[in-house]
Amino acid sequence: WIEHELEKRPFALYIEYPWAHLDQAKTDRLNQLLADAAQHTFLICAWGSKAEIPVWIDEVRDIREVVQPTEAVLKHEKSFPLSAKAPQKEQQNQPLVSLKKVSVSFLDKPILDRIDWTISSGEVWALKGPNGSGKST
Repeated sequence: WIEHELEKRPFALYIEYPWAHLDQAKTDRLNQLLADAAQHTFLICAWGSKAEIPVWIDEVRDIREVVQPTEAVLKHEKSFPLSAKAPQKEQQNQPLVSLKKVSVSFLDKPILDRIDWTISSGEVWALKGPNGSGKST
């Protein structure tokens, strides 16, 4: 998405946490794209830590120095209690999702091939893999 927007050569572009969830190869590619774009586009980037700020950035400001919250904003600030509760013992281990012999491909590349997978209540799963490997599918 960012590369597509940069091809339009916008006057300005705001990006939050551009490296988030990228593998090293994609981070390096995006870093080069942004460094090139900084020659003709006003970039405003938000990073989680100073260690993430690349060397091609020529000015760094702390958002708290630039934007001060007003009393009106603070007056409307609310907190919401979490209402989610852990499942009862009898609800745990009940199948929530059950896949049987599922196959998925993208651009003629198999991502899932006749997979059986059951996800039960109370279980926690993680899908890991590099960008473009089909985790979202």
